[in-house]
Amino acid sequence: MSKRMREAGGETARDLLLQGIKQYFVTSGAQALATQLKSIEKSGGEGKGLEGHDWDTVEFVLPGKTGTVSSTGEACALDCAHCGGHFLKHMYHPMDLSQALPPVKSWLISGGSDSDGQVVPPPPELLYRLRQQGPLNLHVGLLTDEMIDQISDYADVVSFDLIGSDETIRNVIGIDATADDYWRTYRALSEQVTTIPHIIVGLDGGTIKGEWVLLDRLRETPPKALVFLVLWPIRGTRFAQVSPPSLTQVFELFRVARRLLPTTKLHLGCMRPVGQYRAYLDLIAGAVGFDLLVQPTAPIRRLAKEAGLSIKYGDQCCSFFAPDLRGERAWEK
Repeated sequence: MSKRMREAGGETARDLLLQGIKQYFVTSGAQALATQLKSIEKSGGEGKGLEGHDWDTVEFVLPGKTGTVSSTGEACALDCAHCGGHFLKHMYHPMDLSQALPPVKSWLISGGSDSDGQVVPPPPELLYRLRQQGPLNLHVGLLTDEMIDQISDYADVVSFDLIGSDETIRNVIGIDATADDYWRTYRALSEQVTTIPHIIVGLDGGTIKGEWVLLDRLRETPPKALVFLVLWPIRGTRFAQVSPPSLTQVFELFRVARRLLPTTKLHLGCMRPVGQYRAYLDLIAGAVGFDLLVQPTAPIRRLAKEAGLSIKYGDQCCSFFAPDLRGERAWEK
């Protein structure tokens, strides 16, 4: 539907998107989610502070042009309950990059952790070489001040997983650390380099615990962008048989996050369950006003297009799309 048609009918693209999402929920049997949509005011967002939010624009990202490298290969000392080294298996090993580099535009650098929860960085020589090809996103764990100083010399952006519950750290990560330790590392990083916090919803076996605490902390110093991930039970991990968090609870968390962080760009990141759950999750994010979705499913793509939203596309890791990152968006399509 064209902009003129929307204006003639008195409906915005957001109005039409919400109508389409509600219809999808109802026809697919997700009545509880359809009921929750009533808590979202048409076109007005979630209240004061969101009047200037661009409800009619969304970014869809397929991050195929960002290469991924694990500094430790498949090795990790922790065997975290939600990962078990699974995500490291699909990354380049540093030895794979000793010759020609693959044709990518940017790099996400992660790796296994040591027994203290610190992600072991690759050698500076490799970081320098990769940086010549494109911007670097370093995914890190707990860090010392010295390590933060070193990282800031190379990183264009840092991705950092925040955990808001001491119990979750014990149950999932299994290290002697606290939520305050993670918060201190995040704040120290933020003072030296653009740092994008990540929240894994339902990290503690599908139960939402410290996520609400993190929202309260982040609202005091809102980040430029915030990435939400959702627990994805992976075969072979200790959480293989758990269920992901309740969609109705995720809906409420996302809705409140949009209200508490009106100036923060909200991203729905790549790690989230597949299948119908993922389709519902994407529609929830679209309904509450998320700005960016990674690898969006067909229903949200179709409904956003039919509603007439302005859709932007990207082909790299979503952390590179933080507002004003290094003063340019050269890697965006």
